[in-house]
Amino acid sequence: MNTHNIYSLFFDAWTAIGGIEKQSNVAVGTVFCEMDKRKWQWSFYYHTWTHVCSLVSIYNNIIPKITLSPEAILAIYYHDVIYDPTRTDNEKKSADFAVSEMKGAPQASLDKIRTIIEGTKGHNNPIDKDMAFFLDMDLVMLGVSYETFMDVGCRIRREYSFVDDATFEMGRVAFFKKMLSRKCIYHTYQFYKLFEKQAQSNMKKYIKEYDRKNKRT
Repeated sequence: MNTHNIYSLFFDAWTAIGGIEKQSNVAVGTVFCEMDKRKWQWSFYYHTWTHVCSLVSIYNNIIPKITLSPEAILAIYYHDVIYDPTRTDNEKKSADFAVSEMKGAPQASLDKIRTIIEGTKGHNNPIDKDMAFFLDMDLVMLGVSYETFMDVGCRIRREYSFVDDATFEMGRVAFFKKMLSRKCIYHTYQFYKLFEKQAQSNMKKYIKEYDRKNKRT
């Protein structure tokens, strides 16, 4: 993706909420560069800067007629800025980091950014359309082709190299079953129409193959 587009979206959202201590173009650019550097320093295979770029691409190309709030756009950039697969508080830590970077912005904006980012822990109960679209964007990889779906799973598996295969697969199956127990995986009509059927098919196929494999062992 064109880096200028990624930067411009971030810059416009940042200035719209008024991060008081970082108003100038130079300061905003510095923040963006620091985030870029932080992302590339991660030794991960899915939760990387590429993931952020893919969400920006989804926003630009899949839902171009939908305008997200500046808070929701900033959540795209910050929602995985703190990520440690051995911990369970990454969402809170990422929200804390985002809010700390935007000192001086209206409290309502900071609260909304925090709520959206922390909402990625369960990807349910969106408080408004902004959060609903953001959560759906973050789950798009469930509804891609099965080959891509499995490739994403392999990349996430590499991030969890500290656990054995059985533990990782049980966790994946538990997550998929939880998602399938919901009335709908996606909260918005646009994403439901585009990805729901394939997402359900992917997860059901994964669970079926998991069950078949474990019956043989």
